[in-house]
Amino acid sequence: MKLRTLLITLLLVFLVSCGNGETPTPPVSDEPSSLSVSIADFTEGDAVTEFIVDNESEYSRSVLITVNEDVSDIRYYILSTNMEGSDKWSYAMEETLATVDSLAAGESIAVQLEMPELLPNRGIAMLDKNGAEHRFFFHESGEDGSALLTEYTAED
Repeated sequence: MKLRTLLITLLLVFLVSCGNGETPTPPVSDEPSSLSVSIADFTEGDAVTEFIVDNESEYSRSVLITVNEDVSDIRYYILSTNMEGSDKWSYAMEETLATVDSLAAGESIAVQLEMPELLPNRGIAMLDKNGAEHRFFFHESGEDGSALLTEYTAED
């Protein structure tokens, strides 16, 4: 399974490097976006468009990510977290680990990852129907251990 994941990752890197340098322009809508992204534990039988395997350790878990409107250019990535000053956090996309072209409203992807114990270290970004980027980081609830996604901006 790890070999398959490595081969898929290498193929994605190769395909991205062979691109023509043009970034496709997503369709833009005049309607305001009301993007909502939900996260839940993945269970066998859940319908998914894509299953991304990031970590297969005994501590990993699979989560289901569902969108309420059409999105495009979905990127799952390594997130760096830094503290600036005494109370300001900054987040940066580091390495893209997987991409999905698009999801229609109501569609889902699943991600198998190890949830961070302290600082978020994985994120997912997508473009809404108006072409605006939305970024989220993965973390666990300190109360019940449920999976959470928190939206952040590039300025955070």
